[in-house]
Amino acid sequence: MCCNRAERAATEAAIRCALSQSRFGFNVTFASCTNCAFTNSVSRKALCGSALEWTGPDARIVANVFRGNGENAVDGLWSDGLTLLESNAALVAYNHFANNSDVSFVSGGGPNSRYSNNTIEQSGQRVFAGLMLARFSNTTSGDFRGTLVGGAVGERNNISCAHLCHIGIQLGGHPWDEAEAQTIGGTIQNNSVTDAGILGINLDGAGTDADPVTLDNNEATGTPPTKPFQFHNPACTAPGTSNFNLFADHVRAVRLGGLPPETGFRVHNCF
Repeated sequence: MCCNRAERAATEAAIRCALSQSRFGFNVTFASCTNCAFTNSVSRKALCGSALEWTGPDARIVANVFRGNGENAVDGLWSDGLTLLESNAALVAYNHFANNSDVSFVSGGGPNSRYSNNTIEQSGQRVFAGLMLARFSNTTSGDFRGTLVGGAVGERNNISCAHLCHIGIQLGGHPWDEAEAQTIGGTIQNNSVTDAGILGINLDGAGTDADPVTLDNNEATGTPPTKPFQFHNPACTAPGTSNFNLFADHVRAVRLGGLPPETGFRVHNCF
């Protein structure tokens, strides 16, 4: 599934995208769909917003390609690859995300889900984050209790940034919205991030005292030692680069196995 983004760029839809009415630029939407599946498909060249937006429990999103969606360099024409707003017991696996422009794969909530064996790569344009768990400015639950991101060795999500991701894996929404409530729970295990642009793995707005976020045996390597570029908000200057950043004031983490945090930067309202 794709659209002619070049032609749509001169239409009313592009004007609406620039006004933050991104729904006009979507490729596909599943709305309140129970036990539905999207498999073995390609969704590419969305004008803005998302190549696939989803709400509804028991989603099965498997073996798809989300490629070349949106344009990071033009305000308002950004696009996620997959926007999983809310889905309990979802399976998101064996998908390939390439050169998307907002967040390649973002989830707003869904307990008892599994996100594994996905590949995210940026080689042709920048993306704000590769993989993200958040609450969408408090419009979704942000509930990831019982949800596994990654899994056993060999079931990891691989994020390869070529220094084109601002953030490889983002847990919590505070870099977008400092007022967003904490995400709830979630286990992030055996994932890999290479060559992020600013932050490899960033925790800020993740976990609660009752339901902390757990990280175990993740890898992040290759983030450059000097600041390569700024965040989208020009008032938010990147404080430096880090393979693993944890802003402790806004994080509740029960286990940080394998990779200790390198820095404690505060990165808020930057996108």
